[in-house]
Amino acid sequence: MAIRDHFERLPPEPEAQIHSVADLGRTIEIYSALVGAGDLDAASTLYLDRLAHPLYDRISAFPTIVELLTPLFPDGLHRLPRLSSYRHKSALITDLANALALVGRDPEATVLRELSIRLDLTRRHPCNVVISLLNWALSLEDDGRTHAALRTFDLAHRLAVAADRKRSDVPATAPSCRSNSAGGTRPRPTSRRSTTTSSTTATASNSPATASNSPSTAARTPNRRSPPHGVPSSGPRARSTPPSCTSSPVA
Repeated sequence: MAIRDHFERLPPEPEAQIHSVADLGRTIEIYSALVGAGDLDAASTLYLDRLAHPLYDRISAFPTIVELLTPLFPDGLHRLPRLSSYRHKSALITDLANALALVGRDPEATVLRELSIRLDLTRRHPCNVVISLLNWALSLEDDGRTHAALRTFDLAHRLAVAADRKRSDVPATAPSCRSNSAGGTRPRPTSRRSTTTSSTTATASNSPATASNSPSTAARTPNRRSPPHGVPSSGPRARSTPPSCTSSPVA
């Protein structure tokens, strides 16, 4: 409780002054103290509020992300993190998987992406399932399974379209899978993957099985969830994945 009270009294580092991991030293120290005290829920809240955006989007500190998030998975990366919130589990599984992929640890990223799909299917949240499928397709393509990747991209696209069609029958306050959703998600920084169109992407865009706005034509970088807490969603944090599915995860 004392650690949590301490961090709540301290303001986050000004974003304009964050140019390296060292500039986030105070918040990282508090995060590490929360993890060390076994308060993983408070640690995940702090990470998503103050560290996720600057580490991933501003300075692309992927090794640091791996180092910070791995302790939230004390039972191993094949098991869910020990967190109470589905929203936090979903967001942090995705962020850790993407960071692992971006530092070349593809087998571990694949394990987490499989876990993400199972979690999102259990919660029956279509937009999160779409994001998980897109990232799984990237793992398939990296593994040379081009046809399976193409089929997964197409499945993600069809699920996103179906989710939006279903939403047309419910009140306007229901979560949307569209790109103008207030939740928005963060774009991917340039990764070790080529930002040019890959063979799978090119095949998907020309295939009669996929429409021109299929997820497979999106940027060839991992996809993320909407930030669960008060992280701004405008400007550079606009969604970089398919226009048909960008809602915030459920709590």
